Amino acid sequence: MTLRFKYDNGGRDRSEERDCCVRAIAIAANIPYAEAHRMLAAHGRIDNHRTQRFVFLMDVWKKIGQYKIFRVQGGGTLNQFMNEDAPGRFIVRIRGHAFAVVNGTIHDMLLSGGRCRIKQIWKFNEEGI
Repeated sequence: MTLRFKYDNGGRDRSEERDCCVRAIAIAANIPYAEAHRMLAAHGRIDNHRTQRFVFLMDVWKKIGQYKIFRVQGGGTLNQFMNEDAPGRFIVRIRGHAFAVVNGTIHDMLLSGGRCRIKQIWKFNEEGI
């Protein structure tokens, strides 16, 4: 199966590097990049630096925007997850990177290899679902 990919910078409105977690949250939660940036900055993220404690924050936060968040799985490869063709909004974390998957399409600025191992996946469900 070919991985479906859409180039998406999450609405980034600034010159920023190492912001994959910011972009992933903005896309998965369907919120502005600036709002996702503020959320992570409030928990210690420094501009142009990796987001420290991302896994902890994702596991602690129960809601972002209109979405409830919960961890669904980890392990396996990106190909295996994408072959499930799961509907909905997700953040997928692999070694050193995080990105959004929306309705079976990877939304990111670069396409990760299908054989990379998944560390964590969080699902975003709309309130009331």
